Amino acid sequence: DLGQAKDLSLEEKAQLFAAKLSENMPRSRMQYRIQGVRMLTGSKSLFPHLSGRLQEIYQQAVKQQLLDETVSPDHENENQREVSPRINIDNDQKIATIEFASSNYAVLEREQRVTVDVVRYGATDSVVRFRLDTIDGTATAGEDYIKLSEEFKMEPGELEKKITINVIDDNQWEPDETFFVKLSLADEAETHIKLGTKTIALITIINDDEPGDIEFEEVITLVKESVGNAEIKVVRVNGADGRVTVHYRTEDIDATGKKDYERKSNNC
Repeated sequence: DLGQAKDLSLEEKAQLFAAKLSENMPRSRMQYRIQGVRMLTGSKSLFPHLSGRLQEIYQQAVKQQLLDETVSPDHENENQREVSPRINIDNDQKIATIEFASSNYAVLEREQRVTVDVVRYGATDSVVRFRLDTIDGTATAGEDYIKLSEEFKMEPGELEKKITINVIDDNQWEPDETFFVKLSLADEAETHIKLGTKTIALITIINDDEPGDIEFEEVITLVKESVGNAEIKVVRVNGADGRVTVHYRTEDIDATGKKDYERKSNNC
């Protein structure tokens, strides 16, 4: 389990989780081509990069997972299985419990903002102070979203606080990217408040900078021989981000180049 590694900060654990998420996501040829160009030009990588120490921890976790998967359930000792403790929300009216309303949020890049909800259970008669801090995953603060590191509070009787995180809308095609938001107490010494189970939220920025598809407007174009020039329209559908170049050329079927029409081969 990546989260069980010792002596790791929350930020380092988030980087490991981001690497695992990236590995499990399907990647297209376009992503690998873009990644190659970015590596050559020194631009930001599409895929998360782990330091030497984190890379070693990650590889060990992967090896352990493979070993665990080779063990047959029939040979496991039921009494030795680890059972994760269930943590229930404390409804004791003397203690306030706060957590994220959801562990996962998603936002279209063009919307430029995502709202996360922090909710309170239990005691509602006191002021509750908490912190939110963003942590890079495959998304990078300053390039894909605006970093947040701020303290907030809920007034007495307030059960929910909505916090907005700004997302940067660019014109660069890239796969969906993720980052994390960490919830913590503003003052760890507080005794009238505690954290619930959802203290890390995963934010997914959904890419909407699609370059689109290039195709002929009509599959068949009929023209009279006397028309002089035939106009064949090419259209761009399912997206229009960025500048694209297409190559076209003519090929003989029944008509013959130079005899029936003028051969063409060009970029546009």
